Amino acid sequence: MQRSFIFASRLFVRTSMLQVLVLVCVSCCGAGGYDNRTTPFRLTVAHLNDTHSHLSGSAIELLCNDEPMTVVTGGFPKLAAALKKIRERNQHVLFLHAGDVFQGTAFFTAFRGEADAVLLNSMQLDAMCLGNHEFDKGIEVLADFARRVSFPLLAANLDASREPQLNGRICPSMVRDIGREKVGIIGLAHPDTPLLSNPGAMVSFTDPVVALRQEIKRLTSLGVNIIIVLSHCGFEQDRELAEQVEGIDIIVGGHSHTLLGDFAALGLDPVGPYPYVVHPRNGETVLIAHAWEWGRILGVLEAAFDHHGKIIQYTGTPLLLIAQKTKPLQSNNNPPRRKELPACIKQMSNSVAMIDDDPDIRRLLDQYETLVRRMYRHGIATVKERLNHRRCPDPATGRQSEIAPLVAEAMLWMTRRRGMNAQIALVNAGSLSGSMPAGLLSQGRVYDLLPYTNALVVLTVSGKDIRAAITKAVLTAYGKRSRGGMFPYGAGIRYNLLVRNGIVIGVTDITVHQVDGSWVPLQDNETYLVVVNEYMARGGDGYTVFAKAHRERRATGLLDVTAFAEYARSIRTLTRRPIGIGVVNIP
Repeated sequence: MQRSFIFASRLFVRTSMLQVLVLVCVSCCGAGGYDNRTTPFRLTVAHLNDTHSHLSGSAIELLCNDEPMTVVTGGFPKLAAALKKIRERNQHVLFLHAGDVFQGTAFFTAFRGEADAVLLNSMQLDAMCLGNHEFDKGIEVLADFARRVSFPLLAANLDASREPQLNGRICPSMVRDIGREKVGIIGLAHPDTPLLSNPGAMVSFTDPVVALRQEIKRLTSLGVNIIIVLSHCGFEQDRELAEQVEGIDIIVGGHSHTLLGDFAALGLDPVGPYPYVVHPRNGETVLIAHAWEWGRILGVLEAAFDHHGKIIQYTGTPLLLIAQKTKPLQSNNNPPRRKELPACIKQMSNSVAMIDDDPDIRRLLDQYETLVRRMYRHGIATVKERLNHRRCPDPATGRQSEIAPLVAEAMLWMTRRRGMNAQIALVNAGSLSGSMPAGLLSQGRVYDLLPYTNALVVLTVSGKDIRAAITKAVLTAYGKRSRGGMFPYGAGIRYNLLVRNGIVIGVTDITVHQVDGSWVPLQDNETYLVVVNEYMARGGDGYTVFAKAHRERRATGLLDVTAFAEYARSIRTLTRRPIGIGVVNIP
C-alpha cells in the first residue's frame, strides 16, 4: 500500500475566524459534504515553473521606450515578498511549482537541491510536480530532495513502486480542503523523461492522458469538484490535455518555458495571453497558466467557481519581478530626459512588479550565496562580445548558437590534450543554459553555462551511425513539441541543413576536418572517434545510436565544465567563430 502523507499548512486568520488548511495526498483523502451556497468560491493560484536553481535572480534585456537595457529579474527573495502580499490580500491561496527545480546555476552544482528545498519550504510551497531535470543526477539526489521537502511531490503517470528510494515519496495527486471546497491537484511528469534524463530502469512513465482520466475519475468519486492539473508536459501538450480530458478546470504548466501575458512592449515574445483559455467541446472553460522560467515571473491566477465547481469568472497577472530601486546594469543610450528605469518599465506593462526582497528569505539565501559568490570572483578569461545561444539555427537568417560550437571545440581540444585523439565533438544544444554576456568569465559563469556538469565520453562510431544520429536529432529538434534541446552542434565536423519552403527536412554535406586542414566527406563505412557528454552517450535526447555504440567506449575522467574552463583559460579571449552550419534551400 502506498504511503500516505499529510502536510499541515500555517493557520490563516480571516475576520476573527480560524481556518486550518490541511494538505492530504489522495491516497488518504476522503469524501465530504458539499456546502451548496450561491456565493461563488474564489481561489488564487500562485505558481512557478522551471526555476532551475536561479535562486538569486537573473539578468535580462528589456526595452524601455525602445531603448534596450539589462536588468536583474526574479530571485527567491523577491518571489517570497510578492507571494506574501498575495496571501495577505486573498483568503484562499495555493502556491504551486510545475517542475524543474534542479539544474541551471552554481547553486545546484554546490548544493544539489538542498538550497532549493530549504527556500521552497520556507515559502510554504503547497505542491510540486516532478520535472525531467529532477532525475538528471540519478535517483539518490532526487530521493534526498524528497526527504528534505515539506510539500508533496506529484506525478500520476509515474510508477516508482519498484525503486526503494522513491517508493511512497511520490503521490499521483493530493486534495486540499480550502474553505467549503475540496480542491484536487494532479501531477503529470513528462512522458519522455527516460529520453530526456536519467530516471533509471526502476521508474516507469505512462501516457499522461490515460493517467489523468483515471485520477480525475477517482477524485470526483470522492466529492472533489475543482481539479487543477500540475503538469510538466509542456504548453502544446497542456492545450491538448485541455481539449481531450474532461473535468479539468486549471492547468498550471511547465517544461516548455512558455511566456504568456502582456510583455511585447518590453521586447519579449509572449506566446499568448495569460491565462490561456481553452473551451473544449463540452463548452466548459479550462485555464492554462505558465510562468516562463528561472523565477523571473510569479504567475497569479484568480478564478471564481459556482456550486458545481465550474469556472464562472477569472483574471490573471504574471508578475515580472524587478527590484524597487533597480538601476540598469547596461544601457546602449542614455538620453538626458529618459525616465527613471522603474517608471519606464512599469508604464510598458501592467505585469511588472517593482518589489524589494523578503528579509527572511534573503537571510536564508545569503547562507548559501556566500559560498557561491566565491566562484564568481576570479576571472579565467574574457568574453570579447556577447555570445548568443540559439538551440536551433534559424533556416531563414542562418542565426545559430555562437557559444555551443566553442563548447564542442573545448571538448575536442581537452580530450586531445589527454592523448585521446578524438576527431569529432558533438554537443546537444540543451546542455547549455543560454547566452554568455561580454566581460569577465569566472568559474561560476562556466557552471552557469554548463549547469549539468556532464562527464565526457569518447566513442568509436561508424560514419553511417554519425549521419543517422545527426539527422534524427536535427529533424526531432524542429518538431512540433520540441524545445530543440537535442540539436547537435559540433567541432571537427560541419554540415548543412536541407530546407524546403522554410522547413528543415534533412541534413546534407556532412564533412570531417582533417589534420592537414582540409574537409572531406563523412564516410559511412569508416569509424571515427567522437567525444560527447555522458548524457548523449547513454542515449539521452534520442541519441540511441550512441547508447548502442559498443565498439569502444572510453570514459575520459573529464567534465564538460572542466574542459571549457581550461580551454577558455588557454586562449584567454572568447569570441565568435565562423558559422559551422549552413543552409541549402531546395525547390
